[in-house]
Amino acid sequence: MNHQPQQPWAPVPPGQAMAVPPRYAFAVSSNNPIPLGEVPGLPPGLEMAATLRLSGADPLAPPVARVCVPRTNAPLSLSAPVPFWVQGGSGELLCSVHPADSGAFDVHGADGAPLARVTYRVGRFLPWPRRTRWSAAGFTGRTGTWYAWLGYVVTYPVWLIAAVFSVVYALIEGDTTDSNWRPPTRVRWRGRGLRTVLDYRGITKVYRVEPRHIDIRIAYPLAVLHDWSRRSRT
Repeated sequence: MNHQPQQPWAPVPPGQAMAVPPRYAFAVSSNNPIPLGEVPGLPPGLEMAATLRLSGADPLAPPVARVCVPRTNAPLSLSAPVPFWVQGGSGELLCSVHPADSGAFDVHGADGAPLARVTYRVGRFLPWPRRTRWSAAGFTGRTGTWYAWLGYVVTYPVWLIAAVFSVVYALIEGDTTDSNWRPPTRVRWRGRGLRTVLDYRGITKVYRVEPRHIDIRIAYPLAVLHDWSRRSRT
């Protein structure tokens, strides 16, 4: 007996749209891919690969968005980018994202109209230091604040000694999962006027968004791409 993939969530009933505050925090949660059946507005052969959920919300509550990708066995990363589609909490299509040039992704609305191009520039130390940068629609976010990097560089010898002891201890205990010491990870996307519209905090792995000042159809793809990049480095 053949079993067709089913829609793995219950859409929010009409007239009961999810109440989303003007400013809120959410996390990108990758999950085991769930094959999708025929979903209006989406191409066939997709699977749900991630959800965006309000921080602190009931785990059984519908997410604010879902990320659908073509079915693949490869891990999601920016080194082998794939197109993806973002649905809202009621199952409506918000936008689609397609790889363009190297380090660039084109975001389109549900009607196919172009919304923005997301660009990604890798950070480096030589020949001169520069932070990893994410940009879209006039908003730019860089990894780490200048004062966090300054503190990291000044205290680097202490971190290095602590990291060596941590690795030695982890090897003795047989567990190396917590032996990595990482540089600053916070990213704050700002536009004109230096207002923060999207803020990622590496400690809590949560994104805070100001939907009155940035289109969520741009903010959500930025968060998803940043999350894939972060996970591919861990």
